[in-house]
Amino acid sequence: IEAIFQEPGENGINIYLKEFFDAWQELSANPESYAARISLREQAVSLTGLVQDIYARLDELKYDVEKELEAAVKQVNSLAAEITELNEKITYLQALGQKSNEMLDERDLRLQELSKLVNIRVIERTNGSVEVLAGSRLLLHDDRSFELKVQIDKDGEGQAVIANSLGAELSVEGGALKGMLESYNEVFPRYQGGLDELVYTLVQEVNEVHRGGYGLDGVDERNFFEPVPENPAQSAARSFTVAQSILEDPGQIA
Repeated sequence: IEAIFQEPGENGINIYLKEFFDAWQELSANPESYAARISLREQAVSLTGLVQDIYARLDELKYDVEKELEAAVKQVNSLAAEITELNEKITYLQALGQKSNEMLDERDLRLQELSKLVNIRVIERTNGSVEVLAGSRLLLHDDRSFELKVQIDKDGEGQAVIANSLGAELSVEGGALKGMLESYNEVFPRYQGGLDELVYTLVQEVNEVHRGGYGLDGVDERNFFEPVPENPAQSAARSFTVAQSILEDPGQIA
């Protein structure tokens, strides 16, 4: 995310905003200058393009995290299946009065790998098997495991959760899955929401001032930017563009 924003740096939003307002300052000093108008239009196009690009790259990165999350959950399911198989073999041998240290070590190794992905609680049973809870929900019991899946609320705030095959949501408080969920549910919305707020406020304020001024043709009440949605669910940054009339004729800049 830091690399995407390039802040502080020569290609970040701060620099583009400064150049955008500097271009307004130049136009205010030379309102009859067509060159100053073209320069302002180009600075505005550069600013909108940069913001849209940053937002799109954040979207791509968020998608990558979603795929990484799904892959990690598949790995949890695979490990759980392996542990249940080992459970079955270990309990069978114990019923015969035998013991396999190799299988016990293998199961411990799988449990250790599992604990790196998600917070687990292991309960040893008298028959030699183990019961495992992941995120306070039953993951496996004896020779049966309950597969996990990633669920994303596409209609609401787009939050990702992990649930088992019974539909029970896990309380993920540790492991790699916790970091991925925090990135998806908290970090990306914070930065993308900040961009949307910046764009919405900038568009509202610039347009309000611009509508009070006159173009070279003597006409007022024009927007400089195309209006953007106020609803946070509809990204303002995605639709951040200069008004079509300004793009076609810089003389209409107020």
